[in-house]
Amino acid sequence: MKILTRGFFAACCAFYCVGAMAADKTIEYKCHMELVGGDQVVNYISSPLANARLLQGQMQGKTIFGKDGVSRKYIYQVFECVKAKQSFGSVDAQTLDKKTLS
Repeated sequence: MKILTRGFFAACCAFYCVGAMAADKTIEYKCHMELVGGDQVVNYISSPLANARLLQGQMQGKTIFGKDGVSRKYIYQVFECVKAKQSFGSVDAQTLDKKTLS
């Protein structure tokens, strides 16, 4: 019984450690989105989600900081999210991304 208990405890510790490491890993994304009021922006986001489409679905209705860095703007629609080092599929998003980086 002692061996079974120790094995179970070791398995639980290993499961917890792997879960904690996975939660600490974030992925850098950039998302092309429209804010309430009609402004379109590219926003860079760190997220533990490994699926860009899932992130895209969760962003709508959230807030981000405006251009002034103080005011908050609501996200009306998210058009596309990709990993930060990838290119957008949309030409509009690519153009906006170049403006954002310069």
